[in-house]
Amino acid sequence: MSGVLRGWWRSWYDKEQFEFPLPDDWDLVEARMQGGPTLTDAEIEEKLAQPISTRQISHLARGRRDAVIAIDDLNRPTEAFRILPFVLKELNKGGIPDTQIQIIVSLGTHRPLTRIDLEKKVGVEILQRVRVYNHNPYLNLVHVGNTSFGTPILINGQFAAADLKLSLGMLAPHSYAGFSGGGKIVLPGLASWETVLTNHKPASKVLSGQVGQVAGNLRRAEIDEAAKLAGLEFSIITVSNQAGETAGIFCGDVNEAFRVGAEFAANIYATDIPTDADIGIFNAFPKDTELMQALNSLSAWNPGAGARDVVRPGGTIVVITYAAEGHGWLGLINPGGPLHHRRDKNPVYQKMLENRELHFMSPNLTQVMLQDHYPPQVRVYPDWTAMRAKLQERHLGGTRVAFFPCGPLQIGVNDLKLARTASLRQS
Repeated sequence: MSGVLRGWWRSWYDKEQFEFPLPDDWDLVEARMQGGPTLTDAEIEEKLAQPISTRQISHLARGRRDAVIAIDDLNRPTEAFRILPFVLKELNKGGIPDTQIQIIVSLGTHRPLTRIDLEKKVGVEILQRVRVYNHNPYLNLVHVGNTSFGTPILINGQFAAADLKLSLGMLAPHSYAGFSGGGKIVLPGLASWETVLTNHKPASKVLSGQVGQVAGNLRRAEIDEAAKLAGLEFSIITVSNQAGETAGIFCGDVNEAFRVGAEFAANIYATDIPTDADIGIFNAFPKDTELMQALNSLSAWNPGAGARDVVRPGGTIVVITYAAEGHGWLGLINPGGPLHHRRDKNPVYQKMLENRELHFMSPNLTQVMLQDHYPPQVRVYPDWTAMRAKLQERHLGGTRVAFFPCGPLQIGVNDLKLARTASLRQS
């Protein structure tokens, strides 16, 4: 029985749905996450009025001279443009005027956001009301202490100097931090280049952790320590749904809001994972802005969690990414960066990519963009017609296709069970 691949793409660039038909004699297995409805503006405002383990923003703001809000960038679908107006309303209510409020984009070592980017992320109204800056990991840095794991924490000087520090970011599966969000807005988001490098070195065996794991995760523990050293006082964390929109929002104490949000995210992102498919098609939405983020679409496939393969040896992996920004920029792993190496040699992806063909389908990538990151047999195809023709050259009738519509957000149900077991064992 044939089928049609249906999903979203073009995150932040006129998001739309696609429909890509499969050959009539192929079998489609859709691996969709649990998902959830999009919150209304009224529901978002209500959630902000019910913080976890702390007081409302307006109460925290009383008597403070100024405030800073750290937000994530376009590599996350966080709907800052919907949420920030309510945050500013609370800060104003507490006595902090717009002139004493700053927003800093927590870039880590990602590229700065342009005016056009910021209009997408925070909205035109916010840009007209408050100052918005990009974090610079090379300049204006302040040492706020060392973690118990020995990492010196140098962070953005403007953030460090603010009287009231808030953050807004999204929970997404992360290979070692369990989930993004929470304290990650500080480490790596607001940290110096050297601090980010120290925390990201994959050779560290001391700072252990895995996707979906919160309790007992030592890498997450260092991130939480860094957030405390930086003085992050109020955290707003979102969970996205299958359309890249806000399905959940949790705020308050950094660690407690993250813990509760992670439990919700695990349910939203939970996916029954098919195995031994001939072809695995992984959509990079809602992180489909650039090539450097594309392999996040394989998040749901975790060969280290057991002897199971989404795609059989000898099969084909296809990554769909609109990649409106082309190659993109991740400072540590770009060519010449200290952690750069070919993606098929990366310990996170090596087992998935070996003995299988890998191809990209994207209207905005070119073959030369792959050259520094993949072996020459990895190809890019500009549209579904060309991609399907290539697949039909290699696969015959009865081909079994596994499709992941929101690859970067999806977590296998079995992986979540293993993460909970690891949390209990290490906590």
